[in-house]
Amino acid sequence: GGVGKTTLAKLVYNDGRVVKHFDKRMWVCVSDEDNEIETLTKKILISATMGGTGTLSMDQFQNIRFSLAEFSMDELQTQLRNALNDKRYLLVLDDV
Repeated sequence: GGVGKTTLAKLVYNDGRVVKHFDKRMWVCVSDEDNEIETLTKKILISATMGGTGTLSMDQFQNIRFSLAEFSMDELQTQLRNALNDKRYLLVLDDV
């Protein structure tokens, strides 16, 4: 840690050429607690479907997470596939 990986990734992620090149850019923060594929899939799906804002308030995040709680893993994967279908996308998984 501490060598500037996140800083470098943010510079690339926000570079105008990168923004222009990709239809969707997703930045997902993961932690040691996110060791289940279902949790990670939900985080990616939320990022993929929230539009171009890149940020969610805690209330928005909780509401979306609650609505996804009923989805099976197959349904989550289908939703994610639909959100990214025919799109050029960049996904950054940031280990915090």
